[in-house]
Amino acid sequence: MEMISFIQNDTSKRVLQCTSQPIVNFSPLPVYAFFHVNDTLICANDFVAFQNLSMGDVENVHWFFDGGIPTESNEFEPHVQYPLEGDFEVSLVVSNSVSNDTLSISEFIHVQALPDISFHSLPEFCHNQSYYHLTEGNPDSGSYFGLFVDTGYFHPQAAGIGNHPLFYTYQDIQSGCSDTV
Repeated sequence: MEMISFIQNDTSKRVLQCTSQPIVNFSPLPVYAFFHVNDTLICANDFVAFQNLSMGDVENVHWFFDGGIPTESNEFEPHVQYPLEGDFEVSLVVSNSVSNDTLSISEFIHVQALPDISFHSLPEFCHNQSYYHLTEGNPDSGSYFGLFVDTGYFHPQAAGIGNHPLFYTYQDIQSGCSDTV
């Protein structure tokens, strides 16, 4: 690193003198921990991307994620999964050779439960049956999908003989969380 200094004429803006000196005993700037996420209200099993907005000459970082996977990280900007419902603390410790700082926020990440859904067994179908109205998903008002499924109807005749995976997904209106079976 070098320090460059110059003398300039105020009127003409012409540089009159310029010097350069190496800086050998430069201490790092003190550090201040700070972080951000795009959304603190999430659904179970979602991932959170943490943005490290710490200031100063940060040389080391160490994160702690209550309820998260992983529970700790030395990555500068980790991605963390939260599998269980609850309110969780996040801490960030930053340091260098001259200072360290910690930011801990309790109940920072709010994880909502996934909706409780089920998909009851289907009857056996004849390969020549034209369609079957799917009603086995619970709670009502979810969506069915898979090969040979169209607007809540399964089409055995088009599917042919064999096993054909069908799925049901439901989104809770209040929480916005969804799950699939």
